[in-house]
Amino acid sequence: MWWHEPITALKGIGPKKKADFANLNIITIGDLLNRFPRQGCYMDYSHLKKIKELSTNGVNQVFAAEVVNMANKRSARNKSYATVTVRDETGYAEIFLFLHQRFQLKSLEIGKKILVTGKVSPGRTAKSVSGATFSYLSDEIKSEGLGILPIYNLSGNLTQNNVRYAVKQALTLARKELPESLPEEIIIKNSLLPRLDALENIHFPKNFALLARAKERFIFEELYLLQCGLLYYRSKVKDTRGGSKMAKEGKVLS
Repeated sequence: MWWHEPITALKGIGPKKKADFANLNIITIGDLLNRFPRQGCYMDYSHLKKIKELSTNGVNQVFAAEVVNMANKRSARNKSYATVTVRDETGYAEIFLFLHQRFQLKSLEIGKKILVTGKVSPGRTAKSVSGATFSYLSDEIKSEGLGILPIYNLSGNLTQNNVRYAVKQALTLARKELPESLPEEIIIKNSLLPRLDALENIHFPKNFALLARAKERFIFEELYLLQCGLLYYRSKVKDTRGGSKMAKEGKVLS
């Protein structure tokens, strides 16, 4: 079965990424599909702001821009940091990367358009962005349109795009063959999403209403299967438990 296959059966996952996924306890394709996005962590890219529209109150925001410059620098206290200057048709923003965040420079190219998520505050000559993460505006995203994208836990050099691409491959396999884990009458009675629809909308929700229904389905599934396991265990204990054997009355031994 495809869900028992190692994660390396998916395109783009070699030994290094395999090790990074293993650090997240993801060994098989099934493990990947059952590792849902971080609790409540989805980015709604359907309402992107222009740089001019970004509020400067330190709130996390998302915008698209073109990379125009990258530089490694040192502060007055001799601490290393990096800056990435981006622009769109409304203005410029300067992104500050500190400590381990600087590794993201390796994935950027001048002239490329990227999605930026970060906290925006006032700057000297341009708006300042901190705590930023990046992802490329890939051809796939451009053709499908920007929507609600998941945010996964990462390890090593894994990026959000790496994990999303792997999950999309796994969902393609699931559309061909995926056993249902709940009885059909239970699904109908409780108005639950089928397992495939729930998986697709927990990873890449079409809208927030379907995301809520996907979460509801998996919460119900977890409790239902737990209850089934407890009932099975109880029946086995009852079948194997013998009655207490009562001896004749006699002297009390101390």
